[in-house]
Amino acid sequence: SVVYSQNEFTNAGGNNLWSNAANWSESSFPNAADAKVVIKAASVIVDGNYQAAQLKFPTTSQGGVLKTTFTNSSDGVLTITGSGVTQPIVLARSGQEVVFNNPIVFDSSDATETWRFNSGNQSITFGAGHSLTVKSVITFTAATTTSDIFFNGTTLGAGNLKFGAKSDVYFGSAYDGSSYTGKLVVGGDSANNNNVTLTSNVGDNGTFLKSGGSIYISSAGGTINI
Repeated sequence: SVVYSQNEFTNAGGNNLWSNAANWSESSFPNAADAKVVIKAASVIVDGNYQAAQLKFPTTSQGGVLKTTFTNSSDGVLTITGSGVTQPIVLARSGQEVVFNNPIVFDSSDATETWRFNSGNQSITFGAGHSLTVKSVITFTAATTTSDIFFNGTTLGAGNLKFGAKSDVYFGSAYDGSSYTGKLVVGGDSANNNNVTLTSNVGDNGTFLKSGGSIYISSAGGTINI
């Protein structure tokens, strides 16, 4: 649920800029490790280096939109900290899409952080030509097997990417894993249809898994397509 302590991005100021206080419900833009953010707009421009603990994409009744695309200007980087929350990213509306066409850094000091699909037919895309830097473990879980995760850009960092219950993940043709030193962890299990499917469609001469890299299978019931 959306609560008072969360700052809502509504784009009321009309220019989609993170830095424009008029675009936010609290008349000030968030930039703190413990900031909780609710996104209610189709476009967000990260026009500087900002951080937040959590990004929530709400249901239809709470003002959530079907698709939100993040871009950046002035080399802006968005850092997600997960500070004080267990789900740094939450998608709530059925059919919801979130596209990160900008650099994302995940850096959390909390023990368990889950990026969560709470409904069906949802997706998160890390866009081609952009980077996801994983400094801490990210665990993905989904309510249904109809939600997807697309890695189309570059993954950096040493934090593990763990694909938990009902995760369906794709690495696209332009994906670059040549500098990623973390593990890909296939979790979930065959009970209750919690199995995981991981597919690499990385193009010729691309790098899905660097030399010395690994896919760790932590539970039965996963499928890996290379």
